[in-house]
Amino acid sequence: YASILNIDNCEFIYNKIGGIGGVLSCESSTITVTNSTFVNTTSRSSPCLRASSSNVVIDLCKFINNSGTNNFGSVNINKGTFYISNCEFINNSAKTSGGSIYHSSSSLSDITIENCTFYDSKAKTGGSIYTRSGNIKINGCKFYNSQAQTGGAISFENRIWSKNSLFINITSTEFINCSSELKGGAIYCEK
Repeated sequence: YASILNIDNCEFIYNKIGGIGGVLSCESSTITVTNSTFVNTTSRSSPCLRASSSNVVIDLCKFINNSGTNNFGSVNINKGTFYISNCEFINNSAKTSGGSIYHSSSSLSDITIENCTFYDSKAKTGGSIYTRSGNIKINGCKFYNSQAQTGGAISFENRIWSKNSLFINITSTEFINCSSELKGGAIYCEK
């Protein structure tokens, strides 16, 4: 049996958890989140959404001032199919990787991010987006003022323990005033 979760027109404000998934944490589920707002949520990791081995659609949502105080950013995706569209990510941060979106799987995932805007995202690696493996498509997005030590806006790192390849396709996307202290002011890519 699979879990099916639909969230529409909801607000999640000032939620806090010491662990993972400050608002929502799901495994082996089908999740659709639309027209919703996540504001000022903090957790050790993945303050808004953590989904593993799931099919996830996020559309027309806003993620504002959310913080992963120990690890990852607002949305943590791990194994599955993910479609994120028409969303705004504003002033989100992570202590380590992916200030707004973090993909943590060593397994192959299909991830599409379309027509999203990222403002002022910050992390150590991948100011806005960090991923390790999978098929990644980014289309029609805008990144403003993203900052990191490596990969100011996006960091693609196919680590040695990942047995899958990393396929990246970025089209019709703008990077404006993004910066990094070490490598890749806008994009960093590593085997």
